[in-house]
This record gives sequence, structure tokens and C-alpha cells, in this order.
Amino acid sequence: MQHQIKIEKNQTGLPLGEILKVIDGQKYEWKLVWIYAVGKLSGRYSMLTLEDAVKNREGGLPVSWEYLNHIACSIDDAYDIVINGEFILHKAENSKEGRNAEGGDLQLELFDSSYWLLKTNDTALAQQFAALDQ
Repeated sequence: MQHQIKIEKNQTGLPLGEILKVIDGQKYEWKLVWIYAVGKLSGRYSMLTLEDAVKNREGGLPVSWEYLNHIACSIDDAYDIVINGEFILHKAENSKEGRNAEGGDLQLELFDSSYWLLKTNDTALAQQFAALDQ
């Protein structure tokens, strides 16, 4: 069963980095599907070139967990973000049943700087997401 948690951003907002802290990110393969944000990103991309790379990559730009955290730390102001995490199956790679039993996929979406929509099949993770709204 997919859980969907909506978190309204207050005046201080909920940074992406705070959401990432509750995820065991090494269990997922990450894709940045959309990003519109302001910040100073070091390394291969500036924030503008990252936005362009994501726009030009059908299905999303694959990123490592470490790089996703680097992006999160570099964002000063986020407007729209869509990130997909595909659960890495260790025992049952092509088994849909295995995927659901071990947590499943997740999606993190920020809409117009106003709210996050966090989707997961993992009940424990959904509870952790809900606790972020306290």
C-alpha cells in the first residue's frame, strides 16, 4: 500500500536535507526528475547546468546518494523538485513481491515552494515522514 504524506512548508520551510536524514539512502537508486532551485553548487554542475541536465535527461538524471545530499546542502531556495528513489533489491531483483515486502520505491516532490508530497510503500518510513510535520 502506498503512503502519501503532505507536508506544508511554514515560514522556515522544510529543507530537502531534513527529509533525506530519515531515509536509508544506500538502499535506493536515485534519479533527479525535476529541479528548479537557487543555490551555489560546486563540482561538475552549477545549479543552472544541473537544471538543464535534468530537463534534457528523459526519465531523470541518475545521481548517487552522496551527490543528492550534496545538492540538498547547496540549495538556498527551492521552488520545485521531483526525486525518485528505486529500491535496490538484494534477494529478489525482479520480484514485485520482494520490492513491496522490503520497502518499495519512493518519491519526494516539492510543489511551488509550498508543500512536500512524500510517497512510499514503507510504513515505517511513512511514519518518519509524518513526524517531520510536527
